[in-house]
Amino acid sequence: MSRMRTSVLLACLLCTLLTSCIVVAAGAVAAAAYGAVSYNENEASMTVKDDLATATAAAKKAMRDLNFPVDETQQPSVTECTLKGGEATVVLERHPGEVTKICVRIGTFDTKDNQRRAGLLVEKIRANL
Repeated sequence: MSRMRTSVLLACLLCTLLTSCIVVAAGAVAAAAYGAVSYNENEASMTVKDDLATATAAAKKAMRDLNFPVDETQQPSVTECTLKGGEATVVLERHPGEVTKICVRIGTFDTKDNQRRAGLLVEKIRANL
């Protein structure tokens, strides 16, 4: 009988340990998913009827005007351009219909301040076009 109690107790202890490992793993997956979703949502964008070179020049000027360091040697390819300056990332993509999509992301996480700053940069790009 004592041997059976020990086996049952050991099985219960093992189940408890496995359950906590599963909970920890699920928590890690949820944290990673939150970071990815938050990063994707922390973006302001607009579509303009300007060519990629013109939109890139306007984005560079807007980044300089708002004190984001921008590498002047960054040039667009035929279909896209990514500008990085400090916490700001501006992705410009040429789309069918002679339009350019401009996506601005500030920082990593979806905060009110990052959204505000991304919106300001988009407005400044629009003003420069």
